[in-house]
Amino acid sequence: MKKYCLIIIILFVLFFIACSEDNKNSDNIIIVKTGRVTFFNESSYKVIVHQDAFSGLVLIELNDGQSRTIDVRTSDNSGIGTMFSIEFLYRITDGFDMESGDVIASGIDPNVQINRNIEENKSITIQIPQPTKLEFKSAFIKILNSHNMPCEFRYMGNVFYQTGNGNIPIPPF
Repeated sequence: MKKYCLIIIILFVLFFIACSEDNKNSDNIIIVKTGRVTFFNESSYKVIVHQDAFSGLVLIELNDGQSRTIDVRTSDNSGIGTMFSIEFLYRITDGFDMESGDVIASGIDPNVQINRNIEENKSITIQIPQPTKLEFKSAFIKILNSHNMPCEFRYMGNVFYQTGNGNIPIPPF
């Protein structure tokens, strides 16, 4: 009989410990309120949608003409709304060797930063328009090594890598 009482007491203690651990874990759970946002890319560019700023969280990537719906946390700034910064991507094909990889230029249009108020359990649609004042923040050059030996491209002590494959040095011809 003592053996059974001891087993019941041990089981009760283990059950109590398990329940207290569940309570500790449930206190750490943070519930994020969200709304459904459908992004529709009306532009002729592939786009990256950032939340809050161009350096902010990447929410989604869309090809031209594509739309997709995602959950986005609600605006928590007293109804001012959430800013969505749109980065436009352009694939450069003219004059570049595509075997070394894709060359993508990234640009922004300061007029295409979209502000919407996201409310809990509500759906909205955000249309991404064609940019009117697209400013590219990157530049590319093409180097042709016409020597029969490999070479490196350096500027002020920095070595520049080939786009796409990261190879260095630049092979002959």
